[in-house]
Amino acid sequence: MSTVVDIRECFVQGKDQRQSHVLLHITEPESSEELDKGYFFALAEVEGAALEDIEHVQQLIDDLESGYYETADEEERDAFEITLEYINRRGNHLRDASDATLHCFAGVLRGDKLSFTHTGSPHALLFYTAKEKTERMELLGGANDEKIDHLFPSVMQGTMNPNDQLFVGTPHITEYFSYDRLEKIIGSRSSRQSMEHIQKVLEDMAGDISFGGILLSLLPKTAAPKTGRQPLATKHNSAASIDHLISTQKRTAETLSPPLLGHLKKNIGDYVQKKKEQKPNEEKPTEENLAKTAQTRKHGTIETNYRYREAGTDQSFGNKLLIGVGKLLITVLIGLGKAAKTIGISIGKLFLILLILLTNKNNGRRDMAQKTREYIERKRRMFGSLSLIHKLLLIATVIFAALFIGSLVFLKIKEQREVREQAYRSTVETIEQKIAEAESGLIYNDTEKAMQLLHDAQALTAALPNNTKEQKEKTGVLNASIDEKLMTLRKIAIVETAIVLDATTLSANGKIDNLTQIGSLLIAFGSDDPLLYGIDLDTNEQSAKSHEAIPSLVRAATPKEDDGIVFLTRDKTIALYHKDTGALSPADIAYPNTNANPSDLFIYNQRLYTLDPVNNQIYKHEKTQTGYDKGTPWIQDTGHTIQNGVSLAIDGDLFVLTADGQIEKFSKGRSVAFPDISVDPRLEAPTKIWTYNGLNNLYILEPKNKRIIVLTKEGKLVQQYTSPTWKNPTGMIADEAKRMLYVVDDNKILSFSF
Repeated sequence: MSTVVDIRECFVQGKDQRQSHVLLHITEPESSEELDKGYFFALAEVEGAALEDIEHVQQLIDDLESGYYETADEEERDAFEITLEYINRRGNHLRDASDATLHCFAGVLRGDKLSFTHTGSPHALLFYTAKEKTERMELLGGANDEKIDHLFPSVMQGTMNPNDQLFVGTPHITEYFSYDRLEKIIGSRSSRQSMEHIQKVLEDMAGDISFGGILLSLLPKTAAPKTGRQPLATKHNSAASIDHLISTQKRTAETLSPPLLGHLKKNIGDYVQKKKEQKPNEEKPTEENLAKTAQTRKHGTIETNYRYREAGTDQSFGNKLLIGVGKLLITVLIGLGKAAKTIGISIGKLFLILLILLTNKNNGRRDMAQKTREYIERKRRMFGSLSLIHKLLLIATVIFAALFIGSLVFLKIKEQREVREQAYRSTVETIEQKIAEAESGLIYNDTEKAMQLLHDAQALTAALPNNTKEQKEKTGVLNASIDEKLMTLRKIAIVETAIVLDATTLSANGKIDNLTQIGSLLIAFGSDDPLLYGIDLDTNEQSAKSHEAIPSLVRAATPKEDDGIVFLTRDKTIALYHKDTGALSPADIAYPNTNANPSDLFIYNQRLYTLDPVNNQIYKHEKTQTGYDKGTPWIQDTGHTIQNGVSLAIDGDLFVLTADGQIEKFSKGRSVAFPDISVDPRLEAPTKIWTYNGLNNLYILEPKNKRIIVLTKEGKLVQQYTSPTWKNPTGMIADEAKRMLYVVDDNKILSFSF
């Protein structure tokens, strides 16, 4: 039956790469040589590993993969076993010398033949169908009880049947998926859906541990998944039973020399010997041969490069020069090839020497060290036996070679530097051109184009190198020019503020974060401060009054009649401030929804409006003798949402400011279109909106970017105000009549004119 191989994987990276790091490697055959070798796959987790340990494991997996595909099978051993023997010899330091713990599963699937090995405690399950029911086999059960002499102590081999599925997972995966749960998931879903489900669950449980898994399915060709690519189909004639999957277990503890290198040497030797046997005997160019050559060197209208030149043929100087140059080029190329070959062989020998010296492979360190000393001594004596002229020539050759190589390196570095400098100059010119075009856009009031050009210039400037003093100065000049024009486009005004009141002078523990006004009296308060701080703007008289009986004041609203203030507390109650006595007393209020959680309030026409984002509603409360009534839902447009509303203001129409920097407008309980707020930088987490009937503009406070934005009531930008001295402005009151803005920042009330 024709079958296809379907491989799926899942991977979730943990937060602590030292505690747990997962490596996943899958190779799908492409070339005809690789098709015969089938699929290679490996899954590894390294616990408690340093960076070099992870790099060593990655290199080990790469070597295992490349060695497998480059090694030929032998009569009694396949390429996978041969490669593992080599890996065991060079990989034991991961087990002996490192504090890291390695869990690794590696295998190959050739047709329906499965070979695999492991170290540590990975999980490997085979799922198969028996009597129309999914069964499982634990492939590594009890394997860790043996004494481990090598990194990969054994190779296991068996046969997979159509519709069999092999699941491999890292050790910690069973903390969330038991074997029974894995059996249910894989048995009831497609391979793609199974791994997507496992990936999703592990991502939701994201922690310090990394996870990885591979699901390999052998499917009939008619059941191949439609993935958009043609899967690899192979022929299978196996009727082997699942009970014989693990049919052989072969030890790889031999201590022979690495077979990969031995095969390489043998293959090269066979190739050279074959070429020698096939090389024809050279014949001297007799007249008969010359004629024969002249007839056989032509193929259609194309001639071969070489032919015997007839004696006495006259050639022009140009032809002789071209022939000479061609011969010289061939000679140089042959010389370079020989030099590269010599260097390659030398590097290979040096690598083997270092490998033996570092790993003491087969206890060969002492012999290798002795041979190295003898080699150096022979070369020293050889140099000493040379005549003076030969010594000078050798030294001169080495010096000239070093100078030549150094010159090539210098020219290459110079070329790269010139390329970088040219790219730098080109980028600077582009930035300056964009700034100039933006300036033209400002002149012709094309603000949108000018803003885009300045943002492009800003991004290019941020990517400029700043390696030299000149480059840093140039970057500073460009940024200053861009910022100057952005300030004009953004309508940002930098203001100087005056201190109106410092709460810490009235109370050492002052923590004000909000502001309200009644008449000429400014009142600052804080949710965690038991005092009300007041300053009379007419007399500059300051005061601090306790409200410990009614704590946690978070919002305030003053009616147009200016006869009192309504405060909202953190526990959803309200309190009334009496203008004539300056006293604060509790008042009654209720809400239509028992889970109401008002975030702001506003008084308009003697009615109190409360904003309840939780229930996506605004309540209108009528005034009573003891406070305000239960209120009724005011918004009638149920299709609109204010669930992220943070503040509201009313001038006849009602404006709700949302946490994402937009304004929702309502009239008579229904939504009214309002344009998106177009300011730069974009609004981020604004906290307060303020207006009233009789005022021309909307005022928005944004603590994150330390600014106050002024908009028309149609949503057009009027101005932005900021100050370099502001730290975290949290409260605001606007007095349009006196052209004054008051801001709460750093336990102070500040003011500036606009």
